[in-house]
Amino acid sequence: MPRPHATPRASKTVWQLMLVVLFVLVGQLATTLAQQELNALLIGGLDHQEVFETLIPVCEEELGIRVEWSSLPRDQLVIRATTLGQARSDLVDVYSTHFSTVPQFFEFLEPLQDHFSAELDDFLAASIEPAIIAGDLYQIPRYFDARMMFYRTDLFEEAGLALPTTWTELLETARALNRPNEGVFGYVQAGQGNAIMRHFSDFLWQAGGDFLDEDFRPVFNQSEGVEALQFLVDLVHTHQVVPPGSVGFGWTEARTIFAQGAGAMLYDWPSAPPHFDDPTRSVVVGLYSFAPIPGYQTDISTAVSHGFGINRYSSQKELATDFITCMTSTERQQLEYSVRGTLPARRSAIEQVVADATGLEQERLQALEAIVESGRSWPAIAEMAQLERVIADELERALIRAKTPQQALDDAAQNVEAILTEAGYY
Repeated sequence: MPRPHATPRASKTVWQLMLVVLFVLVGQLATTLAQQELNALLIGGLDHQEVFETLIPVCEEELGIRVEWSSLPRDQLVIRATTLGQARSDLVDVYSTHFSTVPQFFEFLEPLQDHFSAELDDFLAASIEPAIIAGDLYQIPRYFDARMMFYRTDLFEEAGLALPTTWTELLETARALNRPNEGVFGYVQAGQGNAIMRHFSDFLWQAGGDFLDEDFRPVFNQSEGVEALQFLVDLVHTHQVVPPGSVGFGWTEARTIFAQGAGAMLYDWPSAPPHFDDPTRSVVVGLYSFAPIPGYQTDISTAVSHGFGINRYSSQKELATDFITCMTSTERQQLEYSVRGTLPARRSAIEQVVADATGLEQERLQALEAIVESGRSWPAIAEMAQLERVIADELERALIRAKTPQQALDDAAQNVEAILTEAGYY
């Protein structure tokens, strides 16, 4: 007699068991996938956007993860990070950071020295030190920004001039190249907001001054600061070697003037070349080069770094560490350089990009290296964003001669002291 088939009841039981196993496997898979998804809040801007769109897919593939990321302008990013930090939120795992933003929300960031101890020796000290607060490191750097002098090679060659290396030579060279009747000015200087604050920073440090002393008292209104600001004012009004209206220039206006061929020298950031190399908006393509900013009592100028930090309340700190390690590796910093031309923060990456570069590009990188070695950044305190605004306001008043340099800096110092008093510094 033939063996009977399994009863419908037995078949149903088998299918139920199979469904249970399937649901368990799907649940485990979903959990695994969730653990491998990282969330990042990154700095906005088209130049950064292109870098992230290039680098993040590389690290996603290398690490086998998915990165959900969004971007905001720097100040808005700080506000968002602070809001999430105060709520102890783990919505974001990795933040973009900048030396000036780290002090503003470092209490919501994870100390990084133990996570990256094996990596740190390869980074230039100038990229690490500004992000150390009370002995803890809060940023792993991506690249450097350093102020440098852009100059018109054709105008210098025609006039038989050497590059200026001091303030005196800067003024003499600007005078020699100043031809306002032909629409060419010896020097382009911005006069508004962050731009004038950066200019003042360079000249203040080169005069031997600084912003705050070791007790956080303002000292930028001492003789060194007054001399620095007076020099900037005199370039505009006494020597008249800058374009008319320069007191109203920001970064964009100053770059545009140089790109249009109306300036012989300009202090700017390494990200400026794309503006000068685009023949649709520049007449100086192939007619400019780079050099360190001329010094005075010192050769110090601005050098700052951008990087990444980890949310203190992230539940995926190990994965965040792996992601930042990938994004700031020697290979990734070389790749970021190829996309954006930024100077890497790692020695190994710098050595490689300098060795591979030729001609004008090698000159630019070597100038950047020299600047970075002696570069300085603003005080690493949370209130620096406020201080920047009140100091810049007074610098603007001095440039339009609404106040003398001494009056403007004294008023700025008084406002700075009031802010720091309220913050409990003294």
